Amino acid sequence: MGCPGAAAYRFRGPHGTRPNWQSGARGDLFRPAEQGTHNTETEKGPPRSVESRCRCSPTFDLARTQVSARHFLTLSLVTRGSHLWRCGTRKSFTGATALQRYSGTPEVSSTRERGRTVLDTAVIGAGMAGAAVAAQLERAGRDYMVLEAGPNRGREHIAADEDSAHLADPAQDPSFAPFLAQPGALYGPLSGYRRRVGGRSLYWRGICLRVEDDVLREWPVEVRRALLGTGDDPGLYARTEAALRTWCGGIQLTQARTATEQAMVKELAGLGYPAVPTPRAIRTLGQGRWEAYSPVADLPSERILTGHRVSAVRKRAGGGYSLVLDDGDGSTLDARHVVLCAGTVGNIELADGLLHGRSGEPRRYSLVDHVACGMLVVHSDGQHEAMESSVHAGFDAPSRSNLIVERQRHGEGVLLDAWTMGEQPPKATSTVLVGDATSIVLEPSARAALDAVRREQRNLLGELARRTGLTARFREEYVSFDEALAQAEARPGTAVVYDAGIGELDHESGGLALDGEHVDVSGQLREAPGVAVAGPCLFPRAGAANPSLTTLALAQYVVQRMH
Repeated sequence: MGCPGAAAYRFRGPHGTRPNWQSGARGDLFRPAEQGTHNTETEKGPPRSVESRCRCSPTFDLARTQVSARHFLTLSLVTRGSHLWRCGTRKSFTGATALQRYSGTPEVSSTRERGRTVLDTAVIGAGMAGAAVAAQLERAGRDYMVLEAGPNRGREHIAADEDSAHLADPAQDPSFAPFLAQPGALYGPLSGYRRRVGGRSLYWRGICLRVEDDVLREWPVEVRRALLGTGDDPGLYARTEAALRTWCGGIQLTQARTATEQAMVKELAGLGYPAVPTPRAIRTLGQGRWEAYSPVADLPSERILTGHRVSAVRKRAGGGYSLVLDDGDGSTLDARHVVLCAGTVGNIELADGLLHGRSGEPRRYSLVDHVACGMLVVHSDGQHEAMESSVHAGFDAPSRSNLIVERQRHGEGVLLDAWTMGEQPPKATSTVLVGDATSIVLEPSARAALDAVRREQRNLLGELARRTGLTARFREEYVSFDEALAQAEARPGTAVVYDAGIGELDHESGGLALDGEHVDVSGQLREAPGVAVAGPCLFPRAGAANPSLTTLALAQYVVQRMH
C-alpha cells in the first residue's frame, strides 16, 4: 500500500542507484537558498498548530501463538479430461481431482458433499488483507485455502533487492492489473491491483499510522473499542503494533534508522513540529535496502492456490457458496465460508454480484482515496546515508493531513521530499458504479471540497518552507511528480510542489462499511451468511492515515467473529 512518498516511490523506486555513504548530513538539513530569507510564493500566515497523531510501540510484548504441526492439502485444479463433469457450461471439481493429498497426508482441508469437494473456508486474495486473514486462521487452527489471481513471484519485498526496485512503477510491473477495463480520469491506467502472492504488502513502505481519534468516533462503538481497547484489554491496534515491533527485532517503530533522521527530528522539533521518526514496520538490510512487514511471509505454500481469479461468488442450494473461476471454462470451487479479500474495488464487485447478480441499473458504492501533495528540493552537493530518512512531523488539523519529511540520496546529491497525506472528505467521496462494467466517478460538487483540502495542504507546505527558509514555487494547476522533479533538478535549492491525484495512492477504501447497508458490525455480509469481508473497504470513514495498520488489526477482528 503506497503513500505519497508513494508518488515518489512509484517513479524513483524504493531506493535508486546511490553512491557509497560517506557521512550523515547534519546541521542545516533544509539548506536555505539564503540564510535568514523567507521567500515563498504562496499564502503567508501565522504559524499553525500541528498536532501529533503518531502513537506506536506499546510497552508490552505480544505472545506469539505457536502453530501446531498439522497436515496440509494442496488444491490441484484439473482443467481437462474425464475428471470433470458439466452442469450447463460450468465445470465443477469433484472428489480427489479437486483436492489431492499433500505428501500423502490425511485429508483435513475439505469434505465431500454429494460427491463434490467442499472447502471449509476460502480466502479470496493473497494481498495484505487476505494474507493477514489467512495468518489469523492459521494461528487459530482453522482449515482454509487462499485463492490468488496472480502467480507466486516470490515473497520478498521489492525494496529488499536492487533488481526489483523498478517494480514500484506499475508500468514496469508484470503483476500490475488496472481496476477498470476502461480507466478514466479517476483511477486511471496506473491505478490497480498487484496480482501476485503478497500483493501490495510487498510494495508498501511500512508506514504505520492509526486512524485519528475523531474519525474513529464515527465508527461503530464495538469496532472502536476493539481497536483501542477497554480496561485491561490493550486493543487490536496495540497488539498489532507490538507484533510488528517483535517482527522488527524488538525495536520501536519510531526508532531512528539514520543519523540524518535523528538530526531531522531535532531540527523540525526546534521549528515547532511534533517530530518523530516516521513509524515504520521495516527491517534494514544494509546498503540502503530494507523490507516492510508482510503477513504472507510465513503462510504455508500448500495453503495458497495461485493463478485462479475468482470472478463471482454464488449461493449454493443447501448452503455454502460456489466460487466461479475466471479461467475461460466457468470452473467452480465450493466452500462453506468465504472471506472477500480481493481489494476494495474487487470486494465491492464480488459482493455486488453475490447480492444483486447482473440485473437492474448499476448500483452505487462510495469510495475514497487520500488527497496528497508534496514539495521536492534537490541539493546537488549534499550527502546522505545509503538508507533513506523519514520523519513524521505531525497531524495538521486545517488540512486534516499528516506531514512527512524525507531525505535520500539522489544522484551525486540529496533529495528532500516533504509531503502531505490527507483525508478525502466524506462530502467529496467518489462513487463506484457496478453493473455490466465498473466505473468510478466524482460528482462535480465534490471537486470544490477536494480543492479546499489541496489549498490547505499547500498552505502547510508553504509554512514548512517559510520556517526552513526555503524558496518555494507553487502553481495552481496539477503538477506531476516527474514534472516537479525535473524542475527541482533544474533549480537546485528551490522547492517545487507536486500533486497526487485521487486513485494514485493505492489507499482506496470504503464501499462496504462495517455496520452499514451491506456489512454487519462483525464484518459479515448481511444477506450472505458465512461470507466475511476484510480490508480497507470496511472503513466507515478513512481519515488521513494510510490503511495498512488498520487493515492488519481488522483482520484479527473479523476472524475472531467468524462463525
